[in-house]
Amino acid sequence: MIVFRAVVEVPWTPLEARPPWPVTDMPLGSWLTLGPDCRDGDFGLFLAILAAPLDIAPSAAPAEIAAALLAEECLLIPGGIQVHDDSAGQSISPGCCSGLEDWRDWKSLLQGNEPWLGHDPTPEFAFLAGHFRLWQDGGAARATSSCVDIPRADLTAHLAAVHNDLAAFRDAFSTWSHRHVPPGFAADLATAIGTVLAVPRSSSS
Repeated sequence: MIVFRAVVEVPWTPLEARPPWPVTDMPLGSWLTLGPDCRDGDFGLFLAILAAPLDIAPSAAPAEIAAALLAEECLLIPGGIQVHDDSAGQSISPGCCSGLEDWRDWKSLLQGNEPWLGHDPTPEFAFLAGHFRLWQDGGAARATSSCVDIPRADLTAHLAAVHNDLAAFRDAFSTWSHRHVPPGFAADLATAIGTVLAVPRSSSS
């Protein structure tokens, strides 16, 4: 069984400061899955990851962090879609510099175009009869790289599942933000997160 997961990469270096809200402890370089099962600490970790590249004082209060995030013209979410094959026990993860905000680019596979999924490793597709083969690392590295086969007929349903997971995360994040972020920022921050995840509340696809 093939499963698509919306994931965010936990930084490879420790966060400089402990955010002013609960944060799930996860191994450096691991993957946080976004979806309906996320808990308070997961939302805190997600927001800490988004804030990590910004120029924010280690002792910043929730309002300062929210204001800095809202001031960004374009928020980036390190991660993407992770594809897991239960039967083979294989997972293909996004490469470096891949962004979850671009997850809808996967639709372009149906037009014969290959979405960019990062580098080092550089995930790469092969277009085969009736399915897409996704390698964890392309080019000369294919010989030793793991791969997963995704039936072409199932791609739309897999992406719909990602949309549903992100929409559920968006709604739960909105509830979380109203508990942990000052009222003057909570609603706007929740809206911004829905937009950057490509699941604004007006979205129907």
